[in-house]
Parts: sequence; structure tokens; C-alpha cells
Amino acid sequence: MLYESPPVHKPFIPPAEIPSRILFSRLNDVFPKFLHRCGIQSHPMLYCIFLIKASLRRRHLTFGKEMTLQFLTNRYIPSPEPNTKPELYTMKVLSSLASMKRRHADCQIVKRKGTLYVICKSNPKFKARQGATAGTRLSKIPGPAQISRRPPPAGCRSFFADQAPFRTSMQLPAVQTKFLDLPNSFSLRNGATLDKVRVAYEQYGTLTPNKDNAILLFHALSGSQHAYGYNPEVPGIGSLWKPENHEGWWNSIIGPGKPLDTNRFCIICANYLGGCYGTTGPATPCPADGQPYGSRFPHVEAADQARLQALLLDSLGIERVHLMGPSVGGLIALSFACQFPERVRSFISIGSGYRASIEHRLSLFEQILAIELDPDFQGGDYYRGPAPKKGLAFARIIGHKSFVYQEGLEQRARKEVGGNYGLLTWMTPTRSTQSYMLHQGTKFAERFDANAYIRIADMWAEFDIRDHTPDGTFQTALEGFRRAGIPVLIFSIDTDCCFRPAEQQDFAAQLEAAHIPTEFHTIASTKGHDSFLLEPELYAEPIRRILEARKPKGTA
Repeated sequence: MLYESPPVHKPFIPPAEIPSRILFSRLNDVFPKFLHRCGIQSHPMLYCIFLIKASLRRRHLTFGKEMTLQFLTNRYIPSPEPNTKPELYTMKVLSSLASMKRRHADCQIVKRKGTLYVICKSNPKFKARQGATAGTRLSKIPGPAQISRRPPPAGCRSFFADQAPFRTSMQLPAVQTKFLDLPNSFSLRNGATLDKVRVAYEQYGTLTPNKDNAILLFHALSGSQHAYGYNPEVPGIGSLWKPENHEGWWNSIIGPGKPLDTNRFCIICANYLGGCYGTTGPATPCPADGQPYGSRFPHVEAADQARLQALLLDSLGIERVHLMGPSVGGLIALSFACQFPERVRSFISIGSGYRASIEHRLSLFEQILAIELDPDFQGGDYYRGPAPKKGLAFARIIGHKSFVYQEGLEQRARKEVGGNYGLLTWMTPTRSTQSYMLHQGTKFAERFDANAYIRIADMWAEFDIRDHTPDGTFQTALEGFRRAGIPVLIFSIDTDCCFRPAEQQDFAAQLEAAHIPTEFHTIASTKGHDSFLLEPELYAEPIRRILEARKPKGTA
């Protein structure tokens, strides 16, 4: 039966229209639930503050100078210090967070002997108020000019140093990309054949003796096999592996105690055929002449990607897996489930669907056209000369509009206006949003290959699960789902412009009509399509629940 949850975040109500007590009550009621469901092993107060901080940055909550302690009756944050009254500690926390909010600076909260400090670029030190009593109104937060410029006291430690669910690169485990070379040629649905195929993949966690704890994870359009940990180098891909690639793209979800728990599951993520991060693609030398495939590299369909990953599982001796895919990865995961339903334990789709809408197909066509029109593209045979970086940057700018929530773009962009980034000659950027898009485009063009981009974009544009069937019907495509009894979890994002909520509701309705157990969640977010990368706490609990429900008997 179809189950649709309410949005995880309620719409923001300005403080003037709602008592502050209710705002804080919502924090106290909702956030601790995430803490336990995410398997956090620490004092709940630390993570409550972490999530308050995150919410402030998203502008979902505001603490103003009119908030009073009498509104916080029985809603205090417990102090980690035994001799500190909860109401005083609550005052310190709220004062520090209000100060951070007011100055819009990158901050770090530190503590020493129970006293909070906010360290940020414009405010090297801010000591939270002390000595407040119940019923005292919060005074106006002092401006930067009124604050001491001395460094924090010796002995201050990061408030979240050992506790935070999102670790720094120094704390992440080192991982290495592995490679599988297929022993035979690989045939594509369109009749083309690749004589030699290499698959780049990474593996996190340990397989059980029965190899029944595997999760097959599919990455997004411009992602890679590196989903977790720290990997500073991938052999054979040259300068495309930039520092921003070194940390896994889903460190917030994968790891010990997290929804994709590496103590219990073995997570496998592979780069796509036609990609540029280690799997055979247009930049790979062709066995016939040793030159890059370039324009000779064939079109690849999602069904081809799924079959290739099935061969990867065969090589690892894995029979059945949990499937999970965000964005275009969800399309490939769906293709895998339709082709190999007997190998699937559960299916999780995040910000994805069962086909590309006409609106997004046109956007993908525009992105491919932007690359094709770059004179350096040379029909795809540019590897001996300059890469078509301007065309790729323009394509990314077009695509990025659908990845972010456009109404929140001005808040996401930095306030300063930058230069033309080598893309403009007559026009000079006058708005921060223009500089933001130019920066995103040019940065991306340094870490991705244009040929790989158009192969994956074309695969996305042409995808429709009904094409997997002879009669072109949804019911036939999902027949294997129904027979295998595969449970489905779908996340829709209310500000997603790639896969709009109405399309995903239709997807869920089609699954329900086929008598497939489906759980549907609408995520209320201001991050758009990228929410799954930026707001992991919104997805954690349902993911954990479906994996727990479908674990093999006898496992811990």
C-alpha cells in the first residue's frame, strides 16, 4: 500500500507570528529523533546544537533578541557540565547561535570549561553571556567592533571535534579505487561492441561469508565511484581528479553507525561506462590503434550500465543486493531491478523517476549542444589539443539551474561579484548569481571530460523504463518487481527541477497500481535537486528502516 509521509520540515513561520516556545519545542521534539535513528553515539545535546546550527544556515529558524527564557519552560538544553544550570546553558547556546546568524560568517563553535565560544572570520572570539537569570530578555548581540580580537583561550577544543557525524578528511578512512577488467568483449543494446572494458569501483565494509549484505550504489551525472572516505588519486585519469574529488560524495550517509553502516553492510559503487574516472570511456585508448576512442565511443544506454554492474557483482560472487541511486543513478538502478529482479532485495530511489520529462530532455539537449558548438570540441576528437572547456562550462551552467532551488540561489551565491572567468568578452558580471554560475561552470570544466558528459547526459535524456518491454507498458516493465516482491522507497524533493514531485508521485502511483509495496516521502527543502548531498539527515531514517527490514535472517 502506498504510504506518503508529510514533509520532514514544516514551512517556516516568521517568529512574529508564532511564540518562540513553539519554535524551540519543534527543535526539541524533532531533532533528537534523528540522533537516535542515525546511530549517533554521543551526548544528544551536541548533535541538537549541530542541527540547530544547520537549520540556522538554511534560514528555517530564527532566534531574535526578543526571545526570553520564560518561553523555554521545560525545553532547556541539558548542560554537559554538572554544576551549570540548564537555563543558563540554553542562554549561552542561543546567544552564540544568534551571533553567528547575525553576522553570516563561517563559524566554529568551541568550548572550554562549559563556556561556549564562536570563532569566525569576522569575529575571532565571542564569549556567550554569563549570569543571566530566568525571565531575563536576551540583549542585543554586540557587533563585530565591540568584540575582542584576541584568539580563543588555550585549551579550547572544537565543540564537534570528536562527535560530529560528518568527519574531516583527516579522520576519513583512506580508500583506493579497484579495477575489474572484463575477460570478454561487452556488447551494447545498439549493436556496438567494446573489445576491452575496465570498470573502476570502490568497496566499503566487508562482505559476510554468505555475501548477503551488499548494497549497490549508483552515482549521479557528474559523480564518481568515490562515494566514501578519502582517495587522493585514481590511476590513469590524469589531472581530472581534483581536490574536491578526494573526499567521498556521500560521506554523510556512509560509514560506521550511519544509514549505510560499513560495520554491517558492504557498499559497492562503480563509475559508469563512458565516464572519465577510471571506467572505459571516450578518453580510453582504443585497442585497435592505441588512440583515444573520442568520437568513436558508442552511445550507451542505462540498460548497458546495469548489465555491466551485474557483471561486476558476478566477479565479486554476489548474488543479491540492495539497490540505491540518487538522480540519474536511480534510473540505472531501476533498469537493473527490471532486468535482474531476482537479484534485488530492496530498491531506493532518491530524486529520480522512471523517465526523463520533456522539459529536462530539452535541458540536456541544450547542454550537449553547448559542448558541440565549442570550436575545440572537434567532433569529440580533441585529446591532442585543447579541451572544450568553455562549452563544458556552459553546459554545466545550463544544468546547474535545475540542480539548485532557483528562488534560493541568491542566498546560496556569495555576495561579492567576481570576474568573467574567461568566458565573457563584452559583458561584465554585475550580480553575485552571475558570478556564482560562472564559477560553478569553470570549476566543473577542470574536473570532467566533455565526451563523458555528453554520453551520460544523452543516456539520461533517452531513458524511459517502458522501452525495456516489447509492448512499451509500465505494467510489463514492473512485472519482475511484482513477482520478486521488491519493496520500494521513493524520495521526492519539493523543489526538484530535474524530477518534479508530480512526476515522482505518478511513479509511486504506477508502482502501487502494479501491487508493489511502496513507501513515498516528500522532502521539503530549499536545496533543490542537490538536497540528497547537502541534507543527509532528511533521508537517514527511512533508508535505515528499509535496510533493516530486508536484512537476511541471522545477521546482526
